[in-house]
Amino acid sequence: MPRLICRGAAYLNQPLEWTLLKSRPSALCSLYYELDEESKRWNISGSIAGLLKLCKILEDYVLDPRNEKISEHDHLGPYMYLTITTWKKRELDGSGIVGTLPDIKYMSDLVRGKLSDRIPGDKIEIGTEYDEKTEYRITFQIMDDEFDPSALDPMEWANNIKE
Repeated sequence: MPRLICRGAAYLNQPLEWTLLKSRPSALCSLYYELDEESKRWNISGSIAGLLKLCKILEDYVLDPRNEKISEHDHLGPYMYLTITTWKKRELDGSGIVGTLPDIKYMSDLVRGKLSDRIPGDKIEIGTEYDEKTEYRITFQIMDDEFDPSALDPMEWANNIKE
């Protein structure tokens, strides 16, 4: 099932909350994600600004001292499937981005570096650059600045909100 990333928005699976968020466009993270379990690929779509917000979420995770302990994690909502997890080694897996705090910062740096000369329509992929043994990949689809993540969300309520 596809997911939309909006940090700290665990209650967005209710239509009223979604309506409130859509009425404040600056609150949108401008990202949409889904896991293709068959191909072991996370697909993340967003504008460059939205993808840079993901980098900021990763960096904020690294700076939070509560995340120093092994197994600490953050779920990115509203569906809460994609996670950032502190662990002993870096991994990409079906739960998301895993690693030590420096590893997670490295992921942010990888994404930032790959976004530096990209335009809407481009795709970037991260896999073995982050975890040389992974079977998983993250593909970032760069969308235009007007990208609305709800347009990709197959959940009926997300696509039929009356503003």
